[in-house]
Amino acid sequence: MKKILSSVLAMVLIVSLVACGSSSSDGSAAVNSDSGSTVAENNSGDDEMLTVRVGCILPYSGAATNNSEAASMAIEAYEQYFYEKMGWDDGRNIKIEWVYGDSESTAEGAASAFERLVNFENVDVVIGTSRGVESTPLVPLAIKYQVPFILLHTVANALVDSPNDYVFRPVPGDTQEAKDHAAFFEILSEQQGGITTMGLVYSAEDYGTGAANLYREIAANNNVEIVLDESVQIGVADVSSVVNKIRNLNPDVILSALQINEALLFQKTLAEYNVTTPIIARGAGYLDLSFLDAANDTAEGVVSSNGWCIDTLNYLDADSQRVAQDMMGNAGVNMNEVSNSAWITTGCLFDAINRAETLDRAGIAAALRTLDLDFDHPANMFAKHDSISFGTNVEAGQYNQNQHTHTQFSQIIDGEWKVVYPEAIFADPTDNPLIWPPND
Repeated sequence: MKKILSSVLAMVLIVSLVACGSSSSDGSAAVNSDSGSTVAENNSGDDEMLTVRVGCILPYSGAATNNSEAASMAIEAYEQYFYEKMGWDDGRNIKIEWVYGDSESTAEGAASAFERLVNFENVDVVIGTSRGVESTPLVPLAIKYQVPFILLHTVANALVDSPNDYVFRPVPGDTQEAKDHAAFFEILSEQQGGITTMGLVYSAEDYGTGAANLYREIAANNNVEIVLDESVQIGVADVSSVVNKIRNLNPDVILSALQINEALLFQKTLAEYNVTTPIIARGAGYLDLSFLDAANDTAEGVVSSNGWCIDTLNYLDADSQRVAQDMMGNAGVNMNEVSNSAWITTGCLFDAINRAETLDRAGIAAALRTLDLDFDHPANMFAKHDSISFGTNVEAGQYNQNQHTHTQFSQIIDGEWKVVYPEAIFADPTDNPLIWPPND
């Protein structure tokens, strides 16, 4: 995977340099004169091929590079699976040309990459990225330029709260997470003999503040008092003051939403101060590919919500397990929730291109709006959502959001993530490995 990532970075650099010299003398972007051709027109000859240019924005540099590894392995694997097992319908002769953009793990980098892909590279559709901070500025750009944009791995409701025909999210968002958090919280409360107080610890950025709002809603709905509400700056070097507050206030549970470096520091400091308050995390840094090894035993017993956990493979059919093992073997790293989201996103992308009446921005956007993938579609191979389609929920203020998703919860048990929710995943409810409270 490191080799793949290095190659992608080199391609990003080359494309960036080319883009700098591809504008006309007046600074306007070069435009592909073939854009808007119908599938029939482009399949009029046996050897004639239509190229669809797909922009892919991921954090190939900066703090979130592990997410680009996790996503890239799944994008590459789905494309290979598609050509080997599925293929284009009706004799279509279509070539996917990938054009990469580095978000640099920042909002500014993501916006710059999107502008280049759309205005200089003339891509037909964009997928990305892996965090809300990077995706937030891309939504208004996609609507402005009328470019179909599939959100790869983000949860904030604000990303899908504007009526439009171009921004799509196939994975769970805040609304679904809130429902699943509430249901799982009730299970934990019953096992703990009641949860009456909680503390919030979250990163001081869009993802963290969104999680804090979700947690406050859960607390209000469950008559739980919030006794600690602490934001943590990205890059902070010391969280001992927060941990001391936790020790003094002694809440029944801490709800944590932190990025990788802050999550590791928080868990290490809790262990150093011998604070054993149960932790429920909201993914992010806790699900980073490097977290388990780096945290060692300081995170044993932590529970986290996630879009998908690798332990899910143990409950899937043999074919799905084989595909996953091949993917991970080729990449040299394990799947995580970002990999699952990237697999789903790529499946949506290929299905839309396969059905589009015209292989341009408008045609692909129209195909995405009518996308309807059932429980057994390959794009749904690992997540097993009820289905994947983009609908509108006016009451929740969501547009082009998959309304048929679910959130998982997993727990670190003996140094590995184990699925503990939804309980429907277990043939026998007694098979659930949940240990709660984890420090009893």
